[in-house]
Amino acid sequence: MRNMPLIMTALAVASPASAQVVYQPMQNIPQQMGGSQVVVVGQQQIAPGQVIIAQPAQPTYIQAQPQSYQTTVPTMTTQNLVLPASTSVTVALADDLSSRDSKYGDRFDLTVSRDVMIGNYLIIPRGTPAHGQITYRTGKGAFGKSGKIEFDITDLNLNGQIVPLSGHFREAGEGNANAAVGVVLVAGVFGALVTGHSSVVKQGREYQVYTREPISMQISVPGTTNVMVTPQAPNSVVIMTPGSNGGYIRQ
Repeated sequence: MRNMPLIMTALAVASPASAQVVYQPMQNIPQQMGGSQVVVVGQQQIAPGQVIIAQPAQPTYIQAQPQSYQTTVPTMTTQNLVLPASTSVTVALADDLSSRDSKYGDRFDLTVSRDVMIGNYLIIPRGTPAHGQITYRTGKGAFGKSGKIEFDITDLNLNGQIVPLSGHFREAGEGNANAAVGVVLVAGVFGALVTGHSSVVKQGREYQVYTREPISMQISVPGTTNVMVTPQAPNSVVIMTPGSNGGYIRQ
């Protein structure tokens, strides 16, 4: 029978720093290699009775590395919208308007009474201030003639931006023409003492006007986007020690 070298693991008693290993050949297993029984520990050949110092396996320190991942986050983007010219806008008088108290050239206040939208986006909100101007007026007259008033609704103020408007209107008071005719027939010149009524337009009266030119504005639109996230490295170290199978064992 051919003699083959026996590779055995020596019996070792480990201590925290190092250990002595004394090789004792197992009984009934004669081995010859160069005239002496030997055992191989790692890369070292050890003869019977030889004492060696076994060094404990040194741990390997590995810094834990965070893994990047993809996630979805909310964002806000800017979108440009244009309200075209001739868009309808509803406005209402802020105060009473009377032909008796007004004169040519006077300006008066209104407010936008209904939101103006483009799709789901608010462009001109309700409550936006607007303005008008008196272009003609007459007071109440003899023979039952009523007062009349004409005016333009000229513009609105959209967050400091003056938006020109188009709208011309005429209001007249109630006359007493029938009563005046009767008085003239009966009493002659006394019919001239019968007068009509001033034109009075009550607060809250609505008028429909139109924008004269396009309105361009930028709005913020919510959305989402995909991003790569790399977590911050933790302040910890993973300890790995060599295993018997050549790999590493996590402590």
